[in-house]
Amino acid sequence: MMSVLAAASIAYASHAQRIQPPVETYGRLPSVIDAEISPDGTKVAFLKQIGDGREVQVYDLANRTYTHRFDASHLETRNIEFGDSDHVLLFASAAAGPKRSWNRRAELDAVIALSLKTERTIGLLSREDRILPYQLDLGDIVGRLDNGQLLIPAYVGNKGGAIRRNLLRADPDSGRGFTHGTGEFDTQEWYVDRSGSPLVREKYDFKTHDFALEVHQNGKWKSFYSERGAVEYPLLTEAVTENGDGLYFRDYLERAGSYGDLSVIRFDGSIERGLPGDIDHILTDKNRHALAFQYAGASPTYRFVDDTLGENYGTVRTNLPGATILISSWSEDRTRVLYRVFDGTQVDYLMLYDSETGKALRLASVREDIPAEAVGRVYTVNYPAADGTQLSATLTLPPGKPLEAGLKLPMIVQPFVSVLATDHQDFNWLGQFFASRGYVVMQPSMRGKSIFGGAYISEEDEDSRQVQLEDIEAGVRAMVADGIADPERICAVGLSDGGFTALMSVAAYPDLFACAASYGAVTNLATLLQDYQNRYLDDQINAGWQRLIGSTDRHVLEAASPMGNLDSIDAPLLLIHGDEDLTVPPSQSRRMTQALETADKAVELIILDKGDHWLSESETRLAALKAFSRFVDRHIGAGQPAP
Repeated sequence: MMSVLAAASIAYASHAQRIQPPVETYGRLPSVIDAEISPDGTKVAFLKQIGDGREVQVYDLANRTYTHRFDASHLETRNIEFGDSDHVLLFASAAAGPKRSWNRRAELDAVIALSLKTERTIGLLSREDRILPYQLDLGDIVGRLDNGQLLIPAYVGNKGGAIRRNLLRADPDSGRGFTHGTGEFDTQEWYVDRSGSPLVREKYDFKTHDFALEVHQNGKWKSFYSERGAVEYPLLTEAVTENGDGLYFRDYLERAGSYGDLSVIRFDGSIERGLPGDIDHILTDKNRHALAFQYAGASPTYRFVDDTLGENYGTVRTNLPGATILISSWSEDRTRVLYRVFDGTQVDYLMLYDSETGKALRLASVREDIPAEAVGRVYTVNYPAADGTQLSATLTLPPGKPLEAGLKLPMIVQPFVSVLATDHQDFNWLGQFFASRGYVVMQPSMRGKSIFGGAYISEEDEDSRQVQLEDIEAGVRAMVADGIADPERICAVGLSDGGFTALMSVAAYPDLFACAASYGAVTNLATLLQDYQNRYLDDQINAGWQRLIGSTDRHVLEAASPMGNLDSIDAPLLLIHGDEDLTVPPSQSRRMTQALETADKAVELIILDKGDHWLSESETRLAALKAFSRFVDRHIGAGQPAP
């Protein structure tokens, strides 16, 4: 049937009648934003979108009833966790600094503890005067103690005294902090043993660029790895080994300008580099000791070092063949696990499986207002790259449409690299919206690191600069060759780093795309680097951004940016940006718009009031989705409306 596509899909049931939900059902945040099971496995906490607000709800598994409801709208809550079985932690963030100066604004994190016994809330470390102000990472919990206290690294110092980055015990009832481990000024990261005692200090001196890892043994700190003059962190540590005898880490690869495969360093200094497989994420216990490894791919797979967690997952996997199953959270003994499931017949749902009783309980649909009949079928398709490498992409088809040659549908190309969309076979809100309107949506996978959607690997790696764009081109041409996509009606749409890639794709292959739209995209890497240098006085932070961007040469950066390729852009563009975007300044979209208008190119700019980089509020997400819909319909047709 198809010349180059080998397709596999999630199990799917055909629906005789198509239903087209309104745009609001996709543009609003999901009904369930986040959920977690308690350490003792007796309850599940939900963060839900209720109208225009957010609410924390606690569900008692034994009585099958909700026992607590708490309005969290005013706290800018993004996600939740259990601190212990009596406290729910609300992770929040908010912009701080002068409204008119992007360079002087930042997003501050905080954790609010909600006591289920008293129903009172208090900010962790909010009553600790020693903590220096304007720290961005006070929501970084690195461990938990049996008494319910949370371990948080923080810079502390008294007037006229030395500044240290200590490890503090944060009390969830009083908001007080107590010294748990003493660091130094150059201490950056902490790891603890299974009981919560300090185990590893990670040090980096901003001035000398000296890096060291120290383990606490026999009452003393002992260095087991060091490197002098490291412009970048040579090791990006991620978790303590399951045996507690070392750390998992990723090497910094100077040529690629990124961190490589997962490796392990033992406390005796021995190193085992390059663990097999493309490990995307490590699942850990409450003190960041490894339990399992999640491998990258359209349908994630796992390797377990915790037998109970592995046996639990194996049973669920056997009973839900073909589904995408993500491990969401688990009880401390791992006998009860909360899973997020997408089987292709309905939107994602949350399911709890109890390995002791052998029973599964479906708890909630992530999006309650999208019926099964409106869910587009999701496929993984394979095709060769220009160099013969086998690539894959996720295709979402209109509800009721099977994958077959000759469909010739208008197609949305949504780069997979966006932080605002999952990179596995799942219910993607943006892709499913366009599929419900009659479009086929292609999310191509691309090789190389992500630099705001990075079309380029690094300045030094000449052969890899175009590889990601060429991978997109290969996918689009494969869809056209098999008659799935109409070659005259293809539009690139991307969010964040995916928006950067969408704009670069249109510049690189003007014959393929009829339009492009982006949200929160970088348009000029040179000015972005300058913005960050003006914003951060910290050499290490600037070095990190320089590493991500890949060069300091203005001409090289502009050539690698949409702004440096204006002459190649013929398709109409839509640029959307939030005025509260503290990751990519709105000036990126404004300057691009001015340059396009000066060059007499078709462009539309929308600045969303109160919009952040993450589209974390329903109001701005819906506004962006409506703008995307109008723009795409205008340029490549409205797809196939429902009967």
